[in-house]
Amino acid sequence: MTWYQQPHVRKRAPLLLIIVLGGLVLVFWKQIKTKLKLSTCKSYLNQKDLVRGLRNNNPGNIRRGNTAWEGKIPHDRSEDKAFEQFECWKWGVRAMVKLLQTYIHRKNDTIRKIISTWAPPNENNTAEYIRWVSQQSGINADVRIAKTDKDKLRKITKAMAWKENGRECVSDEDFNEAWNLI
Repeated sequence: MTWYQQPHVRKRAPLLLIIVLGGLVLVFWKQIKTKLKLSTCKSYLNQKDLVRGLRNNNPGNIRRGNTAWEGKIPHDRSEDKAFEQFECWKWGVRAMVKLLQTYIHRKNDTIRKIISTWAPPNENNTAEYIRWVSQQSGINADVRIAKTDKDKLRKITKAMAWKENGRECVSDEDFNEAWNLI
């Protein structure tokens, strides 16, 4: 008779199964919560006293487009006709990080190249923007960045969001939550 056929084991099998499944749920709760989008939703949406990037939950001030961002408010429900709006702050931070990773994938892989595309000279003081992000992030403007370099992307995202919104607005916690949604 094998161990699992013994009467005392068979009698306790349902209880053991419940304990094992309960343990698995606890171990994977964070991943389950993220996948089911049950985590908290910090939002500044349409708070008129805030700057545009904050009130749109869009710290990068990403212009409206056809990208199907996660958490994006459909254009027909959006109050901003020029920039994307997101249901939650984390989705706006995630979109910003994803867009930076796309830039890097397309060989815009330095702060100088990223900002020159993100904030072109016909709309911005691009040189000042590059200087600001480089200084705030502590990363030389011409150092190549990998799209998987979480630490450098965190620093760049935080510095760019600060520049876009006139104040520090993306915390390490915000960035980590967004990174984990990618």
